[in-house]
Amino acid sequence: KLYKAGTIVSSEAVGISFTIPEGFSGKYDTGSRSFVIQRKDKKRQRELFSIYAFSQVDLKQITNYTAQSFASSGRYKLMPPKSQKTAKGYRFQTSAISRDGSFKLICESRKGNHGNGIVVFGLGNEDNPASLDQTVNDILKTIKWSKPIINSSKNDINGKCFSYSGFSKQTSRKEDIKVDLCNTGKFNLIVTTNNTRGSKAEEVLDGQWELVNDLEGDTYLMLNGRNKFEFGPLEIKDKKIVFNGKTYRYKDVALCN
Repeated sequence: KLYKAGTIVSSEAVGISFTIPEGFSGKYDTGSRSFVIQRKDKKRQRELFSIYAFSQVDLKQITNYTAQSFASSGRYKLMPPKSQKTAKGYRFQTSAISRDGSFKLICESRKGNHGNGIVVFGLGNEDNPASLDQTVNDILKTIKWSKPIINSSKNDINGKCFSYSGFSKQTSRKEDIKVDLCNTGKFNLIVTTNNTRGSKAEEVLDGQWELVNDLEGDTYLMLNGRNKFEFGPLEIKDKKIVFNGKTYRYKDVALCN
């Protein structure tokens, strides 16, 4: 569905609404899982704005996550951005390289009173960053916050332990992971790696976990720990969950303190 300028786009799943600026139209993009806004003026259609929103956020971490998600489309290579804390949220500005040349990318994020949050990206020509800033601010000024819908899928995994066993491309080692999703909202994570020589290393992590909605109401799992932050789409399939490309199987009742 294509939304015209002046239309209020609302998502009860994340508790956020915003208005499409004059001169623009937009639609939800299933590939990037973001709402994409573009100018109607064909001469300026190289300007693109992407909006990500979630029902629960650690704002700095989500800003970084969405930047990686934006880049992972394969169309752009980002110069390493450094998020800066502002009075209202986080911001960064960097260059995005594609086959069509070099573009300016700016990002602003905000957090609502209910723990929900929004991240807005503006992509355009290097020679006109002020235009990007203006449009991003126009979008942010129209945001209205409300209480998001609680993700009912939480009942399916609350208080359970899941395990994964496989080969890690990052470390080139066999990896065993066990995660306890406690009904107190705490998680315990044990990552065991084995190399080809038989030596073993173990990492124990903990923190808070939460099931999160995106704009379309799809489910994400957030593991927010002191030394680890992991976030990504979650699929629940009978006694299995698929999280960030790994299939975890139900093991037992979660062991929690």
